[in-house]
Amino acid sequence: MTSPHDLRAWAQMAITRGYAIFPCRPGDKRPKASFKDARNQARTPEDVAHLWAPESDANIGVLCGWNDVFQQHLVVLDVDKDPGGFDTLSELCAEYGALPETYTVNTPSGGKHYYFINEDNVRNSVGKLGPGLDTRGEGGYVVGEGSLTANGGYTLASEPQEPAFLPPWIAALLAAPDHGEMPAVSEVAVGGRNDALYKAASALRRNGLPVDAIRAAISALNDTLTHPLAQQEVNTLVESAGKHAPEAAPEHTSRQLAAAMGQEAEKPDAAAAKWNAMLLADLEQLDFPYRQPFVDNLLPKGLCILAGDPKAGKSWLAMQLSAAVSSGTPLFGTFETTQCPVLHLALEDSQERFTKHITKFDERDARNLWGVTSLSVRIGEGLEEQIDQWLLERPDGLSARALVVIDLLQAVKNQGSHSSGKTAYENDYNGLKSLRDYVSLRNVAIVVLHHTRKASSENEFNSISGSQGIAGSVDTIWLLKSRPNSFTGDLIVTSRESDGGEYEMERMERPKSGWNMIGEKIPEEQSVADRIRACLSVESLTAKELAKEVRSNVRHVQAILSDLFIREEVVREREKVNRPYRYSLNPDKLPVESRTIDFLKSLRTDDS
Repeated sequence: MTSPHDLRAWAQMAITRGYAIFPCRPGDKRPKASFKDARNQARTPEDVAHLWAPESDANIGVLCGWNDVFQQHLVVLDVDKDPGGFDTLSELCAEYGALPETYTVNTPSGGKHYYFINEDNVRNSVGKLGPGLDTRGEGGYVVGEGSLTANGGYTLASEPQEPAFLPPWIAALLAAPDHGEMPAVSEVAVGGRNDALYKAASALRRNGLPVDAIRAAISALNDTLTHPLAQQEVNTLVESAGKHAPEAAPEHTSRQLAAAMGQEAEKPDAAAAKWNAMLLADLEQLDFPYRQPFVDNLLPKGLCILAGDPKAGKSWLAMQLSAAVSSGTPLFGTFETTQCPVLHLALEDSQERFTKHITKFDERDARNLWGVTSLSVRIGEGLEEQIDQWLLERPDGLSARALVVIDLLQAVKNQGSHSSGKTAYENDYNGLKSLRDYVSLRNVAIVVLHHTRKASSENEFNSISGSQGIAGSVDTIWLLKSRPNSFTGDLIVTSRESDGGEYEMERMERPKSGWNMIGEKIPEEQSVADRIRACLSVESLTAKELAKEVRSNVRHVQAILSDLFIREEVVREREKVNRPYRYSLNPDKLPVESRTIDFLKSLRTDDS
């Protein structure tokens, strides 16, 4: 066994060989700190001296991806013994050629780590080359030579001390979608060549292929067309598709590519179907792209339902959202937006009415906002394809970041999705399935307007018309509750991707237009406490007198007063032992907000 002191020496040796490293937990493969923090650690002997104390028993993590010393990307081929990794590797080498001699490390489980460098980035993969063969690239790491676990140590298995270049055939297999050949191209009309090839390029990019590999693949597809495009046109559309970060999971790519080229995708053999299960340790090494919300804290990427009573002002709110996002202007002057193209389907309006209403919002960008007032397709019956056609007209094509607003769900609802043999929940959930699947493949947020009904429970979201299948199928819900005979209301937001919240709203000065945000909704307990503070800022009062002023029961007021007294926000005194305490604000505390005092005055005015 190697002593803890030796691990520091192994770490120094790894640095000398040019590897960027970081400490892992003693006897373990997991990073000592979070992997995100580990990626900026030891690159010099001084770093090692700091991170590995003389008695440190921390194992060694080797960062993959870009390496400053080699000026190349470090890629490690991880061969696992038990799933048959060596057999898979032998078959691949027999077909494509032997591996070059390279720096190699034995793993405690009987496998090997083959270190390579490559000009292009290679993503992490699990089993893409075949059973038992994984790769570690950008955003990944492996445990380095000299490290120890309960099953044994990581030992040198090769003579070369430097990594060789990654064999081109490995790079090509990793770049290919779903381990397979490029699908054949069916006949594409002359007018549809750009769209078809761009869709294919975007599908490959979402699978993580580098631009050079996409260019080679799309050029090959182009050559099979009866009337191929000029190579310069191919280069242009590939460069456009390559500007965007990879998004979709690899298993979808061949189906997307076949669909992009107008083919029927081959259906998987149900008997041979396998789970795409990934170890959490592998998932933690993946570098998922950050997704900028469309509206901070309110609207992330995905499918959103904006629900409210008929004539409650939800259509105005939707147009206000479209106007703000089209120009990148903060929504309600508070929540930052990310500017992007907006497609607004105002399916209950005429062109004249939509134009009249949307132009009331000065923050709109008319060059970045498209309106549709008539539509003949529905969810799952052409709507998604129509949105794709609009995206293809944008400079970034299908990879474009965009907001789509659909007013109203009933206008695009697929009636055929309802089955008499299914529950209402299943029917409502399946009714949005096609749209939900669509947003998972695009960089878009789709906001669908819908009606509410009178709630039958304390759960506000049960007021959404239909079954709970609608709320359960979306990523975000905006619930707009307008107050009767008033120009005020509440906006309640809940989301899988953001904090959401409850906000007090009021209509703009014009009787029929958008909304202003007053602020976050104050919980009832806090509201009573604020009213008590407001009363005590005017005069000292007893608990009974306060209960009358704030329109609450005495016990509730006494409980709040006790809490305020403990926090030294109020002081109390009484004239005699048998007399009730009179409370007043602690003079050392700041005065309450004038808005709360105004609210109290309005209550007193109502009483008079």
